[in-house]
Amino acid sequence: MLVELVKREGKNNELYITGGNMPGWAGVATFGDHTNKEDGRRQWTFTATLVDGGTLTLEDGRQLYANSEGWVAAAHNNKYDNNDDSRRTWKQGEGGFLTLPDGKQLYINKNNWAAVAFEGAGDTDNNDDVRKVWTSLDGNAGKIFITSIGWKQIGTIPAGHTTTKEITVGVTQMDSKKETDSTTFTNTFEVSASYGFPIGATVEAKAAMSLELSRVAETMSSTTMTYQEKYEETWEASDKDQQVWGLTMQGHRGLTMQGENGFTYVNKKFLRTGDKKPDELNLADIVW
Repeated sequence: MLVELVKREGKNNELYITGGNMPGWAGVATFGDHTNKEDGRRQWTFTATLVDGGTLTLEDGRQLYANSEGWVAAAHNNKYDNNDDSRRTWKQGEGGFLTLPDGKQLYINKNNWAAVAFEGAGDTDNNDDVRKVWTSLDGNAGKIFITSIGWKQIGTIPAGHTTTKEITVGVTQMDSKKETDSTTFTNTFEVSASYGFPIGATVEAKAAMSLELSRVAETMSSTTMTYQEKYEETWEASDKDQQVWGLTMQGHRGLTMQGENGFTYVNKKFLRTGDKKPDELNLADIVW
């Protein structure tokens, strides 16, 4: 894949490794300019884990790394200065920045050479998003993965009350620091490989549930969900506390399974009360 500066609009935006008389250094250029003329020096493979980031590698095996002075180059493992995981492990957040484990960002200086530095460091050019916001390295970034669907307790109605209970349904980000101007949530849904099947489920039951889940994912891909909707429901009084149960989907955006990419979604069509968790539903019968 190409790794590009997304705000350069196609000019001097491709991350490549130099050839010619100064081989091995990282910079950006339009394809065909300078020595950015071979796919083998501009096509990257990102090999990532779910949490720890990963490596950017050319087809010949050279890895993108930062040397001890902060300049970025490509070399095989343990050749030249490429001998420290902390200088070749890259992680990308939602903002599109590529960072090393110590927080230094990959950016392009005013001469179009690649380097790493902390944001706003006074002796560097790392002070402009145009030079450090990169295309997504996650091929699954546009997808939402479903990891579980089941009943969860979302509230309690005190004994003796006949009243309208306001509860929160819709999408809730798992990271409380998440801020968004969006009021809705929609994307391409898939079932995660880590989906938790019920304990003791047989192979046949898992196969059937997988089919049901695939139908849920297909339906969800054309569904728009609302963020933090306040929903009111009236229940009759009871002589004991009543638990409110909501059918809840949990999942994550892209590769990252925790923090700012995680979410829960309570479906307001499926709210129940009782002192025990409701019976599980046939997922294939649910209209999300």
